[in-house]
Amino acid sequence: MDTLISGLGFLLVLVLAFSGTAKLHASAAAERSVTALRLERWISRPRLAITSLALIELACAVCMVTGTGAVYLAAVVVAWAMTVGFLVVAVRASRLGSSEDCGCFGEMVASPVGAVTTRRNLALATVASLSAVSAFLCFVAGRTPSLFGGGVESAGAALVAVLACIVGALGFAGSRHSAIPVAREQVNPRGAPALVAALDGEVVDPLQRALRGRAQLLVFVRPGCSSCDDVTDAAQSSPLGEVEPRIVMAVGDGGHVPRDRSERAALAHADLSGTLAEHLGLPAGRPAAALVTTEGRILMPFAEGREQVLDLISTVVAAQASR
Repeated sequence: MDTLISGLGFLLVLVLAFSGTAKLHASAAAERSVTALRLERWISRPRLAITSLALIELACAVCMVTGTGAVYLAAVVVAWAMTVGFLVVAVRASRLGSSEDCGCFGEMVASPVGAVTTRRNLALATVASLSAVSAFLCFVAGRTPSLFGGGVESAGAALVAVLACIVGALGFAGSRHSAIPVAREQVNPRGAPALVAALDGEVVDPLQRALRGRAQLLVFVRPGCSSCDDVTDAAQSSPLGEVEPRIVMAVGDGGHVPRDRSERAALAHADLSGTLAEHLGLPAGRPAAALVTTEGRILMPFAEGREQVLDLISTVVAAQASR
């Protein structure tokens, strides 16, 4: 039992310490995290909430390392409650259609809301549950649960936990950079839906324009999305050279194309009933982006979520600057 407590405890401590430190380091992105998790309605001060959560994670890690008995048990129970809460929030955000980076591990590890994040949170909740149950059983049996209660055996379990964390962290971090953009998917221009420019109502066929020599950067957004505003501003202000940026928003039956004269509206286009996004096979999450080359190909994979869209914009800027 002591070895089990130590092994699970070390794994939980490492995750809590890493997560708390990463959140503090990226606290400026708290608003985007809250938006990605669809918690804007309940959290009015995102930075305070994320900072407080990070401090609780770090406090649990410290109490698990230094505490014994009831202190250790209390820290493990709080950690368990947090991991279960993370799982519930992640599942809810995924069902609401979010695919943005939740910032669960700050900017150190990509954490787009979706199946991978849900499975990761489920694994953490399972580890925390086993740790809490084993510590509780030890406590009610009159023994003193602690991180180092297993002696030499606990050191071996701790080493296994450390190695597991390192391998997992490398895998998650690698996934952030593993998708190398390659223009490999041919777009069928026939029957491709057109867009309607918000500023003057002009009909725009981005695929035909790409084939006529003007590559198209299509950035798909939705209303009330701070990450969408960030990528819109980046597309508007970045020197994209010969690449034409277009901010695309789906407009359904009864909807209206915005007609204000702001600089942002100059790039805005209406995708009627989302037919262009469907034609391209774009993911459902927003923001998302696709670059259509002058050969009529899409730069793959699609950029999905704030960080990937900004990376795509930076890639386009760098490519134009090198010409």
